[in-house]
Amino acid sequence: MQLGGSWFTEKSLPIIEPEAAPPGVDKRGWDWAGSEAKTANQTTDARVRRGADKGWYLMDSAAMHGGPGDVDERVRQRHREDPRNVDWSIPRDPGAAGIHFAAYVIRELVAGRYVQDTPETGSKVTRMKPVSGQAKIGNFKIVRHPGCEITRSQLIDFPYGELDIPDAISRAFAAHVHMPAQGEDHGGFSGGADDAFPTTPAPSSESTLVDWSA
Repeated sequence: MQLGGSWFTEKSLPIIEPEAAPPGVDKRGWDWAGSEAKTANQTTDARVRRGADKGWYLMDSAAMHGGPGDVDERVRQRHREDPRNVDWSIPRDPGAAGIHFAAYVIRELVAGRYVQDTPETGSKVTRMKPVSGQAKIGNFKIVRHPGCEITRSQLIDFPYGELDIPDAISRAFAAHVHMPAQGEDHGGFSGGADDAFPTTPAPSSESTLVDWSA
């Protein structure tokens, strides 16, 4: 039987419709894996928005099992889908292999996008605490998207259940602190948010993008 966690509850994770999410600044976080085994860790990604209302919104999340080639294709797909003003944060695993893979992703798979690669620091619980803190005061919402119920369940079970999607969410959240949009402090941490939002409209499926991966 799955034990429920204490960091999130159903009440603290409301699901809202996409049209209810305000415009803001979006950032995507990733968590790597490279195995096709169904029992292995999954490669996950999540896009978190800091809204113009100072709220936090989980815009999308996804998980997959697959080998290195499958992971590469998933990264390319997300790169095609995300507007170029969506910065990414990817983990840099320790050792030469991790450093080279992070450089490969930035150089070969997502040229044209700003990507920050950083090592994981602290425990998974420590990295998730800021997200939990916002949820506890009603300031973190899940925007309805494919798989959102699974993601919500993983957050409610945290840290006793699957941890891959929560890892991607905490990384995307942290990116808002460490990767200010357009060179300005934003998100209510150091000021400047009100100036940043008018220049970063909400991503749209009708956005005109240059496909740098072609």
